Amino acid sequence: MRKWVSAFFLIVATMGAAVAQDMSSFQASAERMAAALKSLDVDAITQMYAEDARILPPGKDIIQGREAIKAFWIEDLKTTAEITVTQVDAKPLGDSNVLEIGRFSGKTAGDNPEEFAGKFITIWHKVGDDWKATDDIWNLNK
Repeated sequence: MRKWVSAFFLIVATMGAAVAQDMSSFQASAERMAAALKSLDVDAITQMYAEDARILPPGKDIIQGREAIKAFWIEDLKTTAEITVTQVDAKPLGDSNVLEIGRFSGKTAGDNPEEFAGKFITIWHKVGDDWKATDDIWNLNK
């Protein structure tokens, strides 16, 4: 009986370490996405999405697929001067998905820049050793 109990706790401890490692690698991906947004780097932003990802931007229909997402960001970021993303929470959803919740703020580009702020939910999926955003929705606070 003791062998089974010991084996059970060893398995649980190993699983806990694996989840912690996955969350660490997820966190690195989330930070790369935040840095790509801050630098307004469309190519870097686009590479953070899965090939079949979906985004649900405010006031628009669902946009699906990495190329369509890239086209959206090219147009959207033309009117953006700066953006900052802050993670509020991240929760594992099973072994290969993470739900991220956060806030963003920034300024529009142009002669009369306006400040904006909002919140987002992104679902990330582990692909090999990397994490890709599969579903991304956000809206403005006002």
